[in-house]
Amino acid sequence: MSAPSLSAPNVSSNVQDRFLAGQMDAAMDARRLRSQAVAAFTADALVSAASAFKAAIARLKSWNERRATFAELESLDDRILADIGLSRSEISQVASGHYVRDLQDYRQNAIEAVKEAANQDRNRNAA
Repeated sequence: MSAPSLSAPNVSSNVQDRFLAGQMDAAMDARRLRSQAVAAFTADALVSAASAFKAAIARLKSWNERRATFAELESLDDRILADIGLSRSEISQVASGHYVRDLQDYRQNAIEAVKEAANQDRNRNAA
C-alpha cells in the first residue's frame, strides 16, 4: 500500500478539523459551566426562599401566641388578675413578652400577703 499523500488541501482540512473540535470542546465547557452556575443560583434561591418561609411561619406562630395570651388574660375579671399580680393595664405587656415584674415589689407584696393571711387566721381563732 502506498502512504497517503499530504497535499496542501489535506493538511488544511486536518487543521480545520482540529480547530473545529477545539471550538466544540470550548462550547461544551461553556455550557457545562453555565449549567453549574444556574444550578447553584437556583439552589441558593430555593434555600433563601425556604428560610424566609420558615421565618414568616415563626413570626405568625409568635403573633398567634401573643393574640391568644392577650385574649385569655383580657377575659379574666379584675379579681383574678389581681390574684395573679396583674392589672388590666399590664395585659398588653404580658402578652407581648415585655412585662418585667420588679422582684423587690413582688417580694414585698408576698410578705404583706402572708402577714395579712396570718392576721385573718388570728382573728378567726380569737372569735
